[in-house]
Amino acid sequence: MENNADSCRDFVKDVKRIIIKVGTAVVTRQDGRLAVGKLGALCEQIKELNILGYEVILVSSGAVGLGRQRLRYRKLIHSR
Repeated sequence: MENNADSCRDFVKDVKRIIIKVGTAVVTRQDGRLAVGKLGALCEQIKELNILGYEVILVSSGAVGLGRQRLRYRKLIHSR
């Protein structure tokens, strides 16, 4: 019987596109400002995946947190 790691390797060998979703905690610091260091490290990893031939799509739900910082809102505004 094939173990889980082997079945994952078999699946990944045919992958051409990788979608990475990052949240607010990844793109912002605890004080709400942009986490430049984290984003830089993420960009380096994405660059390495590109070099290996993968198409990488980065999706961020962190836009809300960054927008709040930019607009200087402390609380999350709820839509109805």
